[in-house]
Amino acid sequence: MSKRNFVYFYTSPAGKAMYVGYGNTAQRALSHSGGSHNKRLRSWLKKGDFDLRIAGPYVSEKEAKAVEAALISSINPLF
Repeated sequence: MSKRNFVYFYTSPAGKAMYVGYGNTAQRALSHSGGSHNKRLRSWLKKGDFDLRIAGPYVSEKEAKAVEAALISSINPLF
């Protein structure tokens, strides 16, 4: 079993889904605050008022990406 497949999501303090992503390490979730390709997300993260949740590890990249897609589809994050 690989321990390299994670899904993470940022929420506002009120619980609004803001961003969902996949990473092959849990640390991937932290990389956005230092320089996300998504300018709106980066600007929002600079405010520092968010919650970060990380799920995993998943058995495979395929499984983790399926969870990521399901979350994006079901919770409709802002970014």
